[in-house]
Amino acid sequence: MCGRYAADFSVRDLSNRFDLSGNQPVFQRSYNITPAILIPVVVCNSPKTVMLMKWGFVPKWADPVKIKISPINARSETLLTSGFYKDAFINSRCLIPFSWFYEWKKIEVDGKIEKTPYLIKLKNEPIMGFAGIYSEKKDAENRSIFTCAIITTKPNDLISNIHDRMPVIIDKKHENTWLYKDSEPEDLNDLLSPFESNRMEAYKISTKVNNSKNNNPDLAKPV
Repeated sequence: MCGRYAADFSVRDLSNRFDLSGNQPVFQRSYNITPAILIPVVVCNSPKTVMLMKWGFVPKWADPVKIKISPINARSETLLTSGFYKDAFINSRCLIPFSWFYEWKKIEVDGKIEKTPYLIKLKNEPIMGFAGIYSEKKDAENRSIFTCAIITTKPNDLISNIHDRMPVIIDKKHENTWLYKDSEPEDLNDLLSPFESNRMEAYKISTKVNNSKNNNPDLAKPV
């Protein structure tokens, strides 16, 4: 899964990286992004732009008050077979920019299971995009509420030593295909494969990342 990540970039950095148009919403750098908060998301509404969305997906047909779950991750294997995600996968895809993400490896120590945090990132790529889906709903005052989820897939050789799932990362050369509404599902499915291991790196970090209140660049230091 993917439940924590970092966004170590400015509004201008993001605009330059994804060739965005128009005024972009203000957001802060964050080194410990957690679910249920507003995060910057790249969408293609002719032209590409950034929107702030709540991390925790609610399909457009669901009542956000009554719904019991709002997943932060959507499994790639069920995007077209699940009524929960199908419409968003076909019509509302997005990129969720990140600098790196965190995952916890379960290790047995003295008969007890402990979780060791790892930082995982791409080599020489300061900003990349997770594959995401999003939904728009109206509140009681007819204001739009946007929610999103990160798509996950089976792990590559690097991640498999840490966890049994990993986020789908869209290669730069395929970002427009992923974002464009008219892309065929068959072409999109080809983009849901695990990212190449040799273009990524992972290392242990401090357990300070476990506490969401800790949010500073020191979290990225190896231990």
